[in-house]
Amino acid sequence: MTLRVLLVAGEASGDLHGAALVEQLRRRHPDLEVVGVGGPRLRAAGMRVLVDTEHVATMGFTETFGTLVALASAWTKTAGGR
Repeated sequence: MTLRVLLVAGEASGDLHGAALVEQLRRRHPDLEVVGVGGPRLRAAGMRVLVDTEHVATMGFTETFGTLVALASAWTKTAGGR
């Protein structure tokens, strides 16, 4: 049975720390499958990035409105369409 993890890192520091976590987990479980929302560091660590943080990362309340479609799409992809 393959161990699967969903990881969501919505900004640069999450991408950095998430990548370190994935690398450590893979040392213990080489066949670990990690999928989710992340950036280049998580991708380099071996995570299958369903949604790139560059498409959904925002700062501030008003900026979020410009990315609502991307956020809704990210939700659908990570929730498995439910």
